[in-house]
Amino acid sequence: MASITEISVEHIHNAYESIRGNIAVEAFYAVVTGFMAVTLIHRLYTVYREVQSNEDGTPTMKDYMNLVWQYVFCIAAVALFPVLLEALETVFGKLMDDLQAGFGGKVYDVADLFQKPIIAQFEKQFSDMSVMDVAGVLLNPVGSSFDYLLAYVAGVIAAPFYMYAQTLFIVGRYMFLLLLELISPVAIACFYNESTRTYFHTWCKNLLVCYLMVPAFILASKFSDAIVSEYVMNTSWNVVLQVLFSLALKLSLLAIVRGRIHNLF
Repeated sequence: MASITEISVEHIHNAYESIRGNIAVEAFYAVVTGFMAVTLIHRLYTVYREVQSNEDGTPTMKDYMNLVWQYVFCIAAVALFPVLLEALETVFGKLMDDLQAGFGGKVYDVADLFQKPIIAQFEKQFSDMSVMDVAGVLLNPVGSSFDYLLAYVAGVIAAPFYMYAQTLFIVGRYMFLLLLELISPVAIACFYNESTRTYFHTWCKNLLVCYLMVPAFILASKFSDAIVSEYVMNTSWNVVLQVLFSLALKLSLLAIVRGRIHNLF
């Protein structure tokens, strides 16, 4: 069994697919179809009452077209339930894949978390020294060797916590997607009535946000890596501080993504 640090987006996606097949969305379709049929009857009755309120009590061509439109709209909405959901997920999924590819597609990169700052600091400190001088410094138990050892130990201990945070974020995203798919028939049915159409718009917004969560997370990870490479590794900070700051930066940006992504629209 893969350890928590070996779990990738693909593995979590496979788990999501196995659960998705067990969701009885068809049952929701039946319920929603019945609801829309009742709504159609009510709207047809409303149109009929409007016709009766005409001066001569006879329907006009506009009245007939209104009746036909109500019927066609209802039938089309019921028939397009699965197609519309699949179309939205295809478009948003393509957007997610393109963004992930543009950001490199990688989510878990332990090397960027603590190994790069240690290696960069090591090269900066010992690049102009001879082999004997480097050995002398590293053999000093209270000198640089202790700092590098402490930094490495801190990184090894901290990395799993970051992996847990990443994994929980990705798992939470797929749980959110399952919930959106579970209520998709109801959300699409809300489009039929003008008074409930805003619920459909909210559902579409949440679906788009859900598909943006993984690319946004990768963007946060890549942005933190760039800050570490361009800024942190060029400072005179102690190597232990560099490693701890790199971890804190990644966790902070991940928290920003979780807290702000729902406010994008």
